[in-house]
Amino acid sequence: MEETKKIAKGFFQIAGFILLIPSIFIWIHWIKTFQSYTKASPSEKTKLFLDYFPSIIQNIYVINFITIITLILAIIFSSIRIKDVKTPFKVLGIFSIIIGSLILLLQLFALL
Repeated sequence: MEETKKIAKGFFQIAGFILLIPSIFIWIHWIKTFQSYTKASPSEKTKLFLDYFPSIIQNIYVINFITIITLILAIIFSSIRIKDVKTPFKVLGIFSIIIGSLILLLQLFALL
């Protein structure tokens, strides 16, 4: 019974990590697009980046909004009950908080 409670408490850390994944993939895709097309202008690179997404989210502001929301949710979910979970979930939660915070700062800096 106690073991089931500990695993259930680690749910928030796993959910936080899963919410972190889309933001990481968007940033990796952004970097790969800008490095792949060295001869293209920045506006052409942005258009090439946006062409990979479905038409409903082919707006850079929508993508930024989705990224920021998922990062904030990842940080919040990873912070919930972090003191009460076992070590592997605690490490996953701390990793998600650190990486999520760094990517969030990078995302906010990119909006300037």
